[in-house]
Amino acid sequence: MIIDRFVEESPSHEELFALLRAISIADVKVLIYKVEDALARERTLVRLPAAETFVIGDMHGDIAAALAIARQLMEGGPGMQQVFLGDYVDRGPHQVDVINLVLLLKATYPGRVTMLRGNHEIPAVNGENGFRECLERQFGREDGAILWHLYNRLFMRLPLAAITWNGIFLVHGGIPEGVNGLHEIEALPRELVPENRISFELLWNDPVEAKHPFHFRKGPRGGATKQFGELAFDEFQERTNISKLIRGHEEFNEGFRFFFGERVLSIFSSRRVLHGVFERQIRPKVVKIDMAGNLVVEAFEPAAIMT
Repeated sequence: MIIDRFVEESPSHEELFALLRAISIADVKVLIYKVEDALARERTLVRLPAAETFVIGDMHGDIAAALAIARQLMEGGPGMQQVFLGDYVDRGPHQVDVINLVLLLKATYPGRVTMLRGNHEIPAVNGENGFRECLERQFGREDGAILWHLYNRLFMRLPLAAITWNGIFLVHGGIPEGVNGLHEIEALPRELVPENRISFELLWNDPVEAKHPFHFRKGPRGGATKQFGELAFDEFQERTNISKLIRGHEEFNEGFRFFFGERVLSIFSSRRVLHGVFERQIRPKVVKIDMAGNLVVEAFEPAAIMT
């Protein structure tokens, strides 16, 4: 099984990539079931222990970046934590390999890896943006469709947010309107994201710096998506007592961007994003939170593999 070989052999980047490319349907199912068992013990809002913590933004099928991040965990100290902010799939050439690698990390190090849900971990999104097509191409139409349903069953069980020991709020999208405390997020039913406004906004909302201060306004992504301004963040910070917010969801050329006096940090960890036939190049970053609570935006070198 792939988990046994991963633990016993400590494979190189090239060997691990080969394992992922040759993964069997049976191995995928084992990974999904093991991670579902681990997720059953977690809350919708994960409370992280005091530890050196690395926060990873959108991966979108960039296996070279994902392999480098995996190596960081494998070679890090036993207490080091990694938090993935979601969007493992869609828009990238190796999205199946990336989600399987992150599942492998979670199955192997369940107490050190936190997987949050992104807006692409929704069937209505990843059924139309490449993930289902990639599965059917790799495993065949019938088996690919079965696996697509199993992955999305797992996605429905992913936590929606996390909070560090020093009050840094981690989420894929942004803050939702009308929340009076973190207990409301902790009590959210994960399985009802499309029907639950607060859950939806956690995955979809975006911060915006504006000349004229505002709270919330309709977002350009369509549907019920919103943008939140500094006034909204001020209120959310006061009501929840968070210190900062780290989120993903948006790509920036430099791989990161600060908002609202560096109280909100957006991070992106994929080297490129495909929008139809167009490819946007990114300088990917991760965020390190050290034991003193300092935030450091770090560049990293993607694995040198032939993809």
